[in-house]
Amino acid sequence: MWKIFIVESDVYILKIINNDGIYKISVSDLKEVWTKDFSIDDIITEFKKCNPNIVVETEEAVSQTLKIFNEMDNALVQINRTEDKIDLEVKSEVIGISDSKFKLKYQLSLFKEDISKFAEEVTAPMIHTINYLEKQQKMLCDLIKKKDRELEEYKMEKGLISRTDLITEKFDSNILKNPSDKLMLDTCGESSKFWEGFIDKYGDVEAKVMEVKVDPWNQVKRKRKTYNAKTSAKKFVAGITYKKE
Repeated sequence: MWKIFIVESDVYILKIINNDGIYKISVSDLKEVWTKDFSIDDIITEFKKCNPNIVVETEEAVSQTLKIFNEMDNALVQINRTEDKIDLEVKSEVIGISDSKFKLKYQLSLFKEDISKFAEEVTAPMIHTINYLEKQQKMLCDLIKKKDRELEEYKMEKGLISRTDLITEKFDSNILKNPSDKLMLDTCGESSKFWEGFIDKYGDVEAKVMEVKVDPWNQVKRKRKTYNAKTSAKKFVAGITYKKE
């Protein structure tokens, strides 16, 4: 998962992926991306180099390093950019044994990737995210509409509820539509050909969305049934039969 941090009003995002003990660190300013792979030995070596007065076990060194990068928004970050790489220095205060606080520092250099790597690391995941959120929104809208019909059915059979503070207006999905041209809504998911080519190039994501089916009875309004002496069934009390008049 990407983490956001800000350096001198510039916005950056950082992500760490563990692939069988090889940690890939990616940093982007939403225009370019820098990456590098680190082994556990690389992480420990750099940790000891930056924090010579702190003695920790191997697992603890890795854990504290990952914690530093997962809490970048609370750390002091300095960045030095050159043409082909970016140098990061991160200083953070962590809580150790017996709630004691101590400062940690970590330095690393990442190398600039070409524009195709930026599309793979940043652009493609954003498009996947938009598509996933649009599917989720549709599912939630369908679920709310189904709940509205359930409430209508309840009102026809039982009447209005007594708690007026719980009464809601019927849901209108049109309130979610935004006419702004600056938003990428209803774009990617409209073309099956686009997704075929996109998934073939960048891969798919395993993100399932619950399917909400609108049952046939949910599409037809029903009239409320009322019962009176003429429409009610016969009553039998103590062997006496009451006939309809």
